[in-house]
Amino acid sequence: MSKRGRRVNAALTATFELLAKTKNEAAVPVLISALDSTSPVIATAAVRAILQRRCPTGMRQLVGRFHEMSDAWREVIREFHGRLLPALRDAVLSGDVHLVENGCDAARLFCEYDLIPTLLVALEDDANPYRETVARTLIDLADALFQDLAGERDERRRRDPQLSRRNAVSALESSVRRFPRHQRLEPIEAFLQLTTRDNAALTGLLNDVRESTFVPLLQVLHGSNRPGVLRLLIGFLDDARPPSAGLASLFRRNDRKCVDALLRKFHGEPSQAIRHNLRHVDHVGWLGEHALIDELEDGPQQAVVRLATTVNLKRDEIVKVLEHLALRGKPGARRAALEALRPFNGADANTVVLRALRDNDVYVRAAALGQLRPRGIPGALSTLIDALDSPARPERDAARANLEEFNLKRFLPAFDMLEEEVRKTTAALVRKIDYTAPQLLREELESPQAKRRMRALRMIAAMDLAKDLEEAVLLRADDDDHLVRVEAVRVLAGLTTPSTQEKLLALAADSSYAVREAAWNAIEESGRGGGLSLEELERLRESFSEQADAAHRASQNGAPPAAPPITYPQMPPTASEVGYGG
Repeated sequence: MSKRGRRVNAALTATFELLAKTKNEAAVPVLISALDSTSPVIATAAVRAILQRRCPTGMRQLVGRFHEMSDAWREVIREFHGRLLPALRDAVLSGDVHLVENGCDAARLFCEYDLIPTLLVALEDDANPYRETVARTLIDLADALFQDLAGERDERRRRDPQLSRRNAVSALESSVRRFPRHQRLEPIEAFLQLTTRDNAALTGLLNDVRESTFVPLLQVLHGSNRPGVLRLLIGFLDDARPPSAGLASLFRRNDRKCVDALLRKFHGEPSQAIRHNLRHVDHVGWLGEHALIDELEDGPQQAVVRLATTVNLKRDEIVKVLEHLALRGKPGARRAALEALRPFNGADANTVVLRALRDNDVYVRAAALGQLRPRGIPGALSTLIDALDSPARPERDAARANLEEFNLKRFLPAFDMLEEEVRKTTAALVRKIDYTAPQLLREELESPQAKRRMRALRMIAAMDLAKDLEEAVLLRADDDDHLVRVEAVRVLAGLTTPSTQEKLLALAADSSYAVREAAWNAIEESGRGGGLSLEELERLRESFSEQADAAHRASQNGAPPAAPPITYPQMPPTASEVGYGG
């Protein structure tokens, strides 16, 4: 900027500072004339000076020109927040359509919440032809104040939104009580938008059906979609003693906004206060609207399940909701609905569970499997047994959880009393169901009682666990009790590992005839003679028997054996050792 330009600006600044401060009222017409200047700098400086003077005439001029104000003018007015308020009051009550509209527009733009009492006066005047404009402004200001309360305070406005709310609610409360005279719902809606559930006047009005405002209050609660009204309705759920009319209004509504707001309260388990209040709710109209429920996402549908099972609905109403969600809901909702069906008996609930067995979601099928036996559904046991072989882990886990009686602890004492066929069937089930069985059998093999060790070995064979417990069985092949060794041989007969072959050949020379016979039978029947022919095995068997008998006679005579210790002849390589498998 040139030196001359700076001198001009300095002169203008000084001039308008003088016009703003002088007590000479002749300055006012000068400033008003300057508003029409073609120079934006001069016009804006005039706006600032008028606001600094707090000149009523000048501020009325600003309101009258509001529709043509530049952004620069509006920023200056925003800077002097509140100073235009007296002129706005006059404009709203002026009866001039131009001033009323400008005043209302300015009130909305600058969020002049202190204008609410004035708007109520204009709205309640039956003779006011601009009531609709005033009504819209009232609602807009209530919305803006609600947003201010929900967000961070704007320090530029130099005001506390909580204080603005208290003042607004007080004025609105008085207007609500005057409803019989003005018959306008806007003050009621603005009041419900800004008030809180602990407002004593609100509680009193909703608890007294004889109040003249009772019906219009419910009308707004039923129909308004304003966020403050919805917040108020949802807030009643957390109230220790909510007005029954408020709760009834909440559950009477079926619009999507209200339903979404309600279901957000049920994204987790409802609080104790909510549960207590919902015991008194016996009707939720939209729960029967399947089209609305189908539009919801998975999370809200799960919230529907929690809501339906918390309110005090009739049994058939609850089952219908759960049936729809269990069969047509999103995956998570289908699972939740099936779990919620557990306490409900009857053919209708049983049918839902059976249909869920064909669901394309494995977790839904697992949830259905878990209810077959408790419901006494025919064929439940066979269905669960089939599910033990399912490729899906959740189904297998669900089947095991519902066949808990098939466990090793119960099988152990009953094993010897069962018929062979039942024993084999039960053993197969226990192996599939009880994952702790191998470890428990290991412990049984260490029992000091020979009968228990023998029984454990027979159970290992019946459950086909020889391969899993080979090391423990090999230890029992050296047991002090020859009957235990016999059982160990029978278990090892089904294995083909080198360790087992070596042990069977060693047991073929056992001091016990029964053990030798069992070992040779195992070797011959399974063809694991180290590659020897049957004739060669027979000769080897006779040789081992002679050595064993000599050792036995010597031990009985109390003398050291005359024959040398039993030695094993050189055996050809086994099939596995030359690379052909076991």
